[in-house]
Order: sequence, then C-alpha cells, then structure tokens
Amino acid sequence: MNKGTGKTTRLIHTMEEELEIGIKPDRLAYCSFTKKAVDEARERVMKKFGYTSKELPYFKNLHALAFYLQNIKRSNVLDFTDYSIIGDHLGIEFTPKFDLESGIYSLGKRGDKYTYLYGLSRAKCMNPKELWDEMSHDNLNWYEYERYEEVLIQYKQDRNLVDFGDMLEQCNQIVPVDVVIIDEAQDLSTLQWKFIERVFCNVKRKYIAGDDDQAIYSWSGADVDYFQNIPGETEVLHQSWRIPSSIHEVANDIAAKIEKRSEKTYLPREAVGSVEYWRDLDGIDMSEGSWLLLTRNGYLLPKLVAFAQDSGVNYTVKGEPGINAKHLKAIKLWEHRRKGNDLTLREIQFLDDFATTKDHKIIWHDALGNITSEKREYYIALLRRGESLDNPRVHINTIHGTKGGEADNVILMLDCSYTTWEAANMLPDGEHRVWYVAVTRARENLHIIMQSGRYGYTL
Repeated sequence: MNKGTGKTTRLIHTMEEELEIGIKPDRLAYCSFTKKAVDEARERVMKKFGYTSKELPYFKNLHALAFYLQNIKRSNVLDFTDYSIIGDHLGIEFTPKFDLESGIYSLGKRGDKYTYLYGLSRAKCMNPKELWDEMSHDNLNWYEYERYEEVLIQYKQDRNLVDFGDMLEQCNQIVPVDVVIIDEAQDLSTLQWKFIERVFCNVKRKYIAGDDDQAIYSWSGADVDYFQNIPGETEVLHQSWRIPSSIHEVANDIAAKIEKRSEKTYLPREAVGSVEYWRDLDGIDMSEGSWLLLTRNGYLLPKLVAFAQDSGVNYTVKGEPGINAKHLKAIKLWEHRRKGNDLTLREIQFLDDFATTKDHKIIWHDALGNITSEKREYYIALLRRGESLDNPRVHINTIHGTKGGEADNVILMLDCSYTTWEAANMLPDGEHRVWYVAVTRARENLHIIMQSGRYGYTL
C-alpha cells in the first residue's frame, strides 16, 4: 500500500533482513514501474547500508533493466528522427516527445496515436485489431494503421533498431539474483509481467508491493487483474502516517465506489486535517507550506498556473520551473555585480542579452529591461513575499503526473474533459482510482474546487 503507510520503509526493512542472512547486494534486485521509485529506494539503501550505486546493479525500472540486460546502445533505440522518416514516408506526423526511461509517448499527432495503439496492444498482449474495435478512433484509419505497423516493423529490422516493447519482448537473459522486489506492481502491464516471469524465473524469493486502489495506468496497459490474483502470502499495512482523519474519510468514500478491489482497511494518523470545498480558486491562501495543485486533464493546467502567479508563489508545472532559468541567472549575476563583485567576460556577455543599461548601481528590475515587465513584476512579488527563487514549494501537475507525490496541502479541481467523462462512464473503477490517488496526496489540508464546466467527477 502506498498512501503513507510506510511501504518503502517496509521494503527497505525486507532488504535489510535479506542482507543480514547473507544475500549480497548484487544478488538483490529492486524493480518498479517508474524510475522515481527505484531512485528513491536506491538512495535509501545506499544511505542506510553504505553501498555504492555500482554495488546495486539491478535497481532499475523494467525498461531500463531490459535495456541493461541486453546491452542495448542508445543508438539502437528508435527515436524521433526515425519516426520522422517513417512519417515522411507515410504522410503522417509525430510529436517529438520521448521518455526513454518509461516508454511514454505524446498523443498529439495522428502518428502518435498509431504508435500508442501499437504499443498498447503489445503491452496488453492483444491483437491490434481486437484493441482497435474496442477503442474510439479519432478519425484514424485502420488500413493506414496496418500500413504504419508494417513499415515500422520493417524499418526496425532493416536498421537493427528496437523500441520499448521490443526491449521487453526480446529479453530472455536471466537476472543473476536470489531475491527480487517488485514495487508499484499494480501499474504493470501484461507484457511486463511476462518479462518478470522470464528474467526472474530462478529467484529464491519474490516480494511484490502495490495497491490495487491506486492502479491508474489502465490506459497504458496496466493489468490489475494479474496483480490482484498473484498467489502467495499477503501483508497489509494498516496504519497511514500521511493521511489525517478528515481526508481519510473522503478517500474511503471514493474507494467504496470501486467494485473490483481487494478489501483492505487502514487507519489515519491522529491529526484531523481539513477538507474544504470551494466554488473557485479565489480565497485560497498559499502563503505557507508545500502545495500540490492537481487537475485531471492537462488543458486545465493554465488556470492553476495563473492562480499561482497571481498568488505570488514560486511554482513548477509538470516538473518545469515557473521561473525562467536564464532570468534567474541574470538576476543573480546583476545583483552580484551591483554589490561590487567582478564577473567573467562570458557572464558579462550573458547579462548584455537582458540589460538595457550599463549603470551597475541600478537594481536588477530596473536594469534588466529585456525581461518582460510581466515577468519582472512576478519575480518582484515573489521576493517581497519572501519566496525562494530557487526552491519552489508549489507544484502544479495532472493527477497522473504527480503519482507518488505528496504535500501538506492539495488543491484538486473536479472538472474533466468530455473524453475522460465518457471513459469513466464505461469503466468507472479506473476513474475512481484516479481520484482516490489524488485525494491521498494531502498530508494536512485538501481543497476541492467544485465542478464549474459541463463535465466533472462527483465525490
């Protein structure tokens, strides 16, 4: 379970027990759906036991593990240039956005949607035509898809290239470990489970951790049924160290709507916390504490960004800083120079792109005229409020984008797109899980923005 119940701590304890009975660190594997979870586990193990990263060679997410086991070079992985060549040949476009660690593609262009169908059918181990018949087509053409798949496969063969599905499908190397821990198991696809079965077929012990209530990646092929039906002993962590009682109540109400779930109970921590309902964002005070601002769909993110800027707080959006990095560098360099310190020639040349004066005694917001007045006013507001320009405490993202994150305070907008609303009506369990994940990100206070558009989620 991963709602502040100490899952990672429990897994670290499991590793400690294995190491104490003689398992060597290089005979222990820790794998997960995301790189973030593996990195956190590796850092905690290195800190606790004093190991180096090289002593933990099998702490990897599953795509990275397949990449490593087969000694694949990055030059052998299909990238945007290859898709562009295929697109030029077929007359379709792709979005230049890849995540090598997770295998996630953008879905902005027609070519992206064909790539998604191709990848999803493999993740689910389904015939593409069967999957096609289950999906909405968005003006796509089946015969064009068939041609795309044919050209893509031939292109990979001719150039000895692989994609993310190939890495998992083609890997038959056995991982030389005695123990494996699989984290975030509720998010794994059928293809990933088959990969795990093959490469870890010789392990002495296998520990699998996850929470079916938080299985929110069905759109990318997550096989919740497989996870729910894994044989073996089961341990439920019954105490949350994150969620206060008021938020625990909301989370339980959502969980109760999930029809197909493993029954489990857990207690909130002693704090009460708070849940407040708002008609809009106005009136919410973000002057203190850490914050997550969450939406179901990306098209609502600009509304949250505007609110953060109007509130005069430093923020990130989808992991990217709200403060322009070059602006921040220019401000620091100008103030460093204004205080009488010397700059290198390169630093002076860098400042010349932003400064509209040579008078080094003028304060930065009067001197750096090539930074827009809107941005300068925003930065001034941050400084007047005592906000750090380097360490944002407000993070804006979609619910999926912040999976695993938490904060003292969470703002959650209930609006959603028609596509999401329609999908939720057909597969409600998946949507309930998404909102369950969202409300359980809050450590202290949950602020719920009521639906204002035509479509939204009903708590």
